[in-house]
Amino acid sequence: MGQPMTGMHRKNLPPGTRLPFVATCLHAQSWLGLLANLGRSEHTVEAYGRGLDQYMAFCSGRGVDPLFATLEDVSLFVRWQRGEPCDCMERRSAVANSTLLQRLTAIRLSYDHLRSSRVRAENPVPRGYSYERSISIEAHSGTGRTLVAKVETLPKIPIDVD
Repeated sequence: MGQPMTGMHRKNLPPGTRLPFVATCLHAQSWLGLLANLGRSEHTVEAYGRGLDQYMAFCSGRGVDPLFATLEDVSLFVRWQRGEPCDCMERRSAVANSTLLQRLTAIRLSYDHLRSSRVRAENPVPRGYSYERSISIEAHSGTGRTLVAKVETLPKIPIDVD
């Protein structure tokens, strides 16, 4: 994600790169272009682009290159998205849990792309089911599940009134 884009590539931008941070990053553009090539919906590519752009903006505001971000950086992004105070970043209103999950998915998948491209050795965004088994961060006791729990609304059960 850290590589700036040269002017000659700007005319062939994949969907989602109208965003300022994604527009300057060849790795992010490559990943979004790959999603478009694989037939992902334009809306999906746009949403992932927005989520990735927000994450990259957050990293930039903290002086962190997203290419070298850690689990701690990602956890601070989650905190900031929840509207909680975060060092170096202005407080913001909280996003819905589903929005946060979508943004984390975009970030995790973009790091998966960096790993498969051999740009990065590991993904700082853990997968819920394999986080406990991950060799690279197995000793970390911060969480044994996903970074953000999925909230499911249960159906209403009528109450019999006698």
